[in-house]
Amino acid sequence: MPVVNIALCSGCGNCVDACPFHAIVIENSKAVIDESICKKCRKCIPACPSDAIS
Repeated sequence: MPVVNIALCSGCGNCVDACPFHAIVIENSKAVIDESICKKCRKCIPACPSDAIS
């Protein structure tokens, strides 16, 4: 399961655009992954310019 490091997340939304399952939203300027929707494809990880998702 990809995990967001809130301290590094800039809330840019690149991960939201990269997620084919719509499992990521921006809340309070930070990315939040819905674990019930995430299929663990990990496409969000290289999409993050801040390396906030691992």
